[in-house]
Amino acid sequence: MNKIGQPLRLGMWTVKSDNIPEFIKAWQISADWVSQNLPGDGEAALLQDAESPNKFISFAFSSNLEKAQEVMSQTEYQDLFSRVRALCDEVQPHGMNVVGYSSSGKNE
Repeated sequence: MNKIGQPLRLGMWTVKSDNIPEFIKAWQISADWVSQNLPGDGEAALLQDAESPNKFISFAFSSNLEKAQEVMSQTEYQDLFSRVRALCDEVQPHGMNVVGYSSSGKNE
């Protein structure tokens, strides 16, 4: 599957150290909500930095960033996102486009 040109939602999170388990749970709840409300955009991941465990990166491939923004502007998502954000010192959301990609094809 060619992912070149595919939109991607990316988040960079710096979590307050005492809130790491709660952050992971809250992020999962909000990601699950997006997956249920944005058909075809169900693949998301949260990565934790091995050297700085309070730093995370999240990403989700998207079929359409505009549609994703529309869904994420809904009140229910905003409430979920506010709970996640409150556990952080810093949040940097980004809309990206895939410009390079490599895969062996074994997991597709």
